[in-house]
Order: sequence, then C-alpha cells, then structure tokens
Amino acid sequence: MQDDFDRASSVAEVAESFVRSRRPFSVVSTRDAVTIVRKQAAFCEHTDGELAELVAAIAVRHGRLVAFDLDLDDTGLEIGRAA
Repeated sequence: MQDDFDRASSVAEVAESFVRSRRPFSVVSTRDAVTIVRKQAAFCEHTDGELAELVAAIAVRHGRLVAFDLDLDDTGLEIGRAA
C-alpha cells in the first residue's frame, strides 16, 4: 500500500489512497489521515482542517465512518462560534 501513496501525484490522490487502504468497516481517522498526507505530500499547502475535511468527504463518498479526532487546537486554526 505504501507504493500507492508514492505514486500519487496530488493531495486528493494521497487522501483517496489512505481511505482505500483502511480495512472495510473500520473508522477513518482524520488525525491519522492528515499525518499520512503530510508525510506523503510534503508540498501540500492546505491547513490541517482543510485536509481533514477533504479526507472526511472522500471517506463519506465511499460509505465509511469518520472519526473527527484531529485536535484543531494544536494546528493553530481558529474556530469561530456563533453568537
């Protein structure tokens, strides 16, 4: 499966490969996915939050459950709250 990541030419392809590499019926972790994408696509300029959203969308498209376990407090992202 590592070869699939190495051949990927875009961030979306790396994310897609990650989702497909998970066992059937296992939950896709946004934290694990962002870590893998960062390692495999060092050129990526997206924020961790954007990568997590991309992975979640791909996982849902494949009928997978998603664990939103990425700690956004550590990424430097600011989440606005409705007043």
